[in-house]
Amino acid sequence: GMYARGLAAHCRAQVEERQVEDPQLVLAAAHALTRLAGSATALVVQIRHVVSQARIANLGDCGCLLVRGGAVVQATPPLQHSFNFPYQLGCTEMGAASDSPMDADQFDVDLRPGDVMVLGSDGLLDNCFPDEIASLVAALVQDPTNTADHIAAALAQRASEHANDKEYKSPFAFGATEAAEETWQSRKSLPPVYVGGKLDDITVVVAWVHNHNNAN
Repeated sequence: GMYARGLAAHCRAQVEERQVEDPQLVLAAAHALTRLAGSATALVVQIRHVVSQARIANLGDCGCLLVRGGAVVQATPPLQHSFNFPYQLGCTEMGAASDSPMDADQFDVDLRPGDVMVLGSDGLLDNCFPDEIASLVAALVQDPTNTADHIAAALAQRASEHANDKEYKSPFAFGATEAAEETWQSRKSLPPVYVGGKLDDITVVVAWVHNHNNAN
């Protein structure tokens, strides 16, 4: 939506024009400057080459997964008020409700050569399990002609396929059933309350770490 695009543009300007480095401060400044209708979750990651580290600020149900050796070794949890009700930013002057950018979860992640960082919207994470993401990444990095963009495109394609599969037992479907069980205060087996993938916007960004001084 317009708000999400505006927020992202202001985040980029904070980094490129004002050289703001802390992801949470980038997000806070961008939020203050974005005066558009709508709302959005947000995920900002700074790769710090000098110390081989990534600093992450995540607000909402986007997520960042670190794939190493064919497995997810670290992942950001979703930040939600309740199931399918993520924290979001909006412009209160335009009548939107908004959480604070200072609510964002922050993480520092050590990086190694060969690591692949997968940043995805809920359109990816509601349709692909972490193990599937790791397996697909592990297969793609075996081909030296592939790039981070190729990996991102392949993950987005896989998520789209699952989203359009009405019989797929998606992460979202499992989450919906689990939330229903908690609501009814029962751990007994309930009929599935949702079946299939979840149609949603799908955004995937990949960073593939090659060595101490270069990230693809």
